[in-house]
Amino acid sequence: MSAVEEVEVRVGPNLDTRFVVRVRPRPDESAPALVFLPAMGVRAGYYDRFVDALYEAGYSVVVTDLRGQGDSTAPHGRRGGGYHDRIELDLPAVTAVARDRFPKAPVFVVGHSLGGQLSLLRAACHGDEDGLAGIAVIATGTAYWRAFGRRTAYVLVGSWIIPAVTRTLGRWPGHWFGFGGRQPAALMLDWSRHSRTGRYQPTGYDRDLAELLADVSLPVLALSLEADPLAPRRAVDALIDRLTGTTVTKAHLTRADGLGRVGHFAWAREPAVVADHVASWVQDQAAKPE
Repeated sequence: MSAVEEVEVRVGPNLDTRFVVRVRPRPDESAPALVFLPAMGVRAGYYDRFVDALYEAGYSVVVTDLRGQGDSTAPHGRRGGGYHDRIELDLPAVTAVARDRFPKAPVFVVGHSLGGQLSLLRAACHGDEDGLAGIAVIATGTAYWRAFGRRTAYVLVGSWIIPAVTRTLGRWPGHWFGFGGRQPAALMLDWSRHSRTGRYQPTGYDRDLAELLADVSLPVLALSLEADPLAPRRAVDALIDRLTGTTVTKAHLTRADGLGRVGHFAWAREPAVVADHVASWVQDQAAKPE
């Protein structure tokens, strides 16, 4: 196993948002490089077994915490840190680390939940600007309350409670509510607006980004998971079916497929089946002529 390299990245007008990007290079530096982005409120270290599996499958892996999580720091305050900053500042800075470190390799982004949402929205806004070869998303769906079936009332109520608490406190104390972890106000106000309306129109954008998803041209792998209350299959399909301008590979993974643990987060503790699907898809994409 190769040594882990650490790269510090800073973004923002005062360079006051800091990321520690961890790179695990394969000996063959032309092997595909996978940039992994976690879910909201989840430290990157939670996915160590998944990252190990991708590395053992033959891929270089680049991992970082999302803004304000784990080793990633962000300025305190009510402003900033929403979808706009993550899409326009954070993601291109992190993927640039992979491109610079592996100039001979195709670079793919692999995102879980919010990490996947941000990856797709970045591609919707900026096309092939980041030089990616594809995007794989895991348990990534719309947060629109109408897509949650029997849980619609629960999600709808949450979409009103979250902004009320956030505006009162100036932040989201997710550790109190068991959802999302500690988050800046800007992120949760953007998230709850989408959850209420179905529109992806975060502060800083003058149009619904969901309308741009049809323009995504990068190939996409979308995995939904059994017994996932936060990204049920219906919610995943509602988001992914907007990607009408590209080739999308979808799979719904269940215990019958060998999934060791089901649910939105537990899969990462026994990630073999998810890792196999991602690795196989990346191999297929990398083998295609440019």
